[in-house]
Amino acid sequence: MVSIIILCQNRLDMLKRAVETILTNTVSEFEFIFVLQASNDEVVNYVNSIDHEKTIYRFDTNTGVTPGRNKGIELSKGDYLLFFDDDAYVSEEKQHIPEVEHNLDWLQRMLQYFNDPSVGVVSQTGSYINVDTPGTFWECKGRGAECDVGQGYCFMFSRAVVNAIGELDPYFGKFWHEESEYALRAKYHGFKVIDADYIGVTHYGSSSGDDGTYGNKIKYMFGKWKQHFPKILVGRDKWII
Repeated sequence: MVSIIILCQNRLDMLKRAVETILTNTVSEFEFIFVLQASNDEVVNYVNSIDHEKTIYRFDTNTGVTPGRNKGIELSKGDYLLFFDDDAYVSEEKQHIPEVEHNLDWLQRMLQYFNDPSVGVVSQTGSYINVDTPGTFWECKGRGAECDVGQGYCFMFSRAVVNAIGELDPYFGKFWHEESEYALRAKYHGFKVIDADYIGVTHYGSSSGDDGTYGNKIKYMFGKWKQHFPKILVGRDKWII
């Protein structure tokens, strides 16, 4: 089973679209984990009304992404966990999906990579880290290619990763790069990070906000992991372009 962890505050229209497109387009077994961040009654009532296996947790204040996702990890029961942003949705546009995968739902397109037990993280959008220019990332161009980090709007990882490395680093607070550091930590512990490429999920990028700490988060992440980059980053000779 997959635990789909969705953080939400008060963007009811986006949340409805995310939930309803997941329900419509998913065959795989899954549970919802809703983490409500000081949500209004309208959002609370909607989440309570969803007729699917779910767990709901309410914060009285908007704690931000890292504490919210860590609560979702804590409450999850799935063999695999998926961060899914409330401003993303399953569109299931087929033109970019290989013919061999048309009979799989969007979750199955991600889950197939975990058939390799060394895979720990799968993201719809993977990137390579630019070690010379912190904060710059190169897009991973290959479906199924090994990458360095993945974007958090559609970011799946195994229970084995959770058991090995725990939760997200609380330093990252409300915004920015908590999932990037998590991917690097998984790689340090011997797991691969895979770019699933387009699986049918559309995202309105970075519409959740910004607390102005992007540069500090990058500096912290590089300070924590740069000495291990030769070991954990994908070599340029292995990049699939």
